[in-house]
Amino acid sequence: MKKVGTLRIEQEKAAQVMRLLADTELIRPAVPGTVGLRGDTVTIMFRRLFIRFQDNYRLEVSTSQSGNEITIVFRGERSRITISYRVSGDAMEVYTDYEGPRRLIVRGQVKTIAMSILRHALTELSRRREEPEQVPGGRGADYSTLLKDPPRLMKMLMKSMLVYSREIRAVNGIHDVIEHLRSQGIFNKYDHVYVTGSTSDGRVSFRLLFINGSLAGVYANVNGEEKHGDPWIISEAPGIYNVKVYSVMPQGLEVLKE
Repeated sequence: MKKVGTLRIEQEKAAQVMRLLADTELIRPAVPGTVGLRGDTVTIMFRRLFIRFQDNYRLEVSTSQSGNEITIVFRGERSRITISYRVSGDAMEVYTDYEGPRRLIVRGQVKTIAMSILRHALTELSRRREEPEQVPGGRGADYSTLLKDPPRLMKMLMKSMLVYSREIRAVNGIHDVIEHLRSQGIFNKYDHVYVTGSTSDGRVSFRLLFINGSLAGVYANVNGEEKHGDPWIISEAPGIYNVKVYSVMPQGLEVLKE
């Protein structure tokens, strides 16, 4: 791959930008040369003077285990574009690669696509910082009622990314699960975190929502009894939990509240 750009950026800001770059719904509108959008397929036209090349691409996004690299692959019917964003110290480096016909007219425009996506993510981040989420008060009680609604949760999960999954032994109930995740740095890495877990026998299940590291929503089902809103309920029910953790995009919180 060829390095096409470097951007000086704070590590905290870089982490937020990387999460935005993983959102295909944010990527698609930022691609210059787009002449068609159909489902999860984007049609891009490349042109130079009288020479043209067009292909239909499906987007594939992958994140490195360290979280310091996002790779976006535009997999076309006749070509493939690969864009990689890597965080290195206080800089973000941009790399691109192209495989397919009309290389002379396409390769230069691939750099334009890569930088346009990055600028769009930076603009979106600035917009969200200027218009921060209004977090409900009352230690998360307002979000807790929303965590009871499976259709809302499904919509939220469509705008979320699974970042952690494992079995956790919790002697002191769900409280131990939270402390384990905190020790893994989960709440430092992601602004909006949704945690779901259950015992293997299904006796206990829970859903938790964290915003900026603070508990913003609690729901649990303990022996068939539904409980929500009170953070103390998570101190009950010791056991071994199958836990999944999701990083929720800001759009995910919006659909949860709709």
